[in-house]
Amino acid sequence: MKKGIPASKALPDRSTLKEGVCLDFCCHDRKCNYNHLLCKNGKHYTNWKNVPEEDRPVLLAHMAKSGLMWLDADTFKKHDIVIAPEFAHLLGDATGPRKVSAEKST
Repeated sequence: MKKGIPASKALPDRSTLKEGVCLDFCCHDRKCNYNHLLCKNGKHYTNWKNVPEEDRPVLLAHMAKSGLMWLDADTFKKHDIVIAPEFAHLLGDATGPRKVSAEKST
């Protein structure tokens, strides 16, 4: 997630998700001070495969639209996780998502 962005802007409206997401736990360089059972911010997902299937497209679409969050390509590769090709540009590293080339955007 981009530095300084509050969860309220980085995540889609909570009513559109089956489960909330604790960004303090799930995002790089952030730390949640609560146990996963006591956290009121949302679930502490340790793997994309644990995110409810119905929440995945909602999260991906919001990430693509807002540009505030992205996914770690190395982690997805390591766990053999594949996302829809239209969201592949959201895979990146700690510095940000992949750059979309001018050739692919046409």
